[in-house]
Amino acid sequence: MNFRQTTVNLKKVELPVKQIVSGKKITPSGTLANPESLKFYEQFADVEGVIERTTKEKRRWRRSTL
Repeated sequence: MNFRQTTVNLKKVELPVKQIVSGKKITPSGTLANPESLKFYEQFADVEGVIERTTKEKRRWRRSTL
């Protein structure tokens, strides 16, 4: 699988990747050479939320053990 995001003119595609990672749902344009490659980045969409929840759980656990 090719994870490089380029247009059909071989220009880098950064904005759709940034939007996906930020949690925004996008519809790939027809100018992408490999629109399926953007699916890889969907797994990172909620990384900040996961980290935040984990941090809160750790704080609660520490308080309860004191």
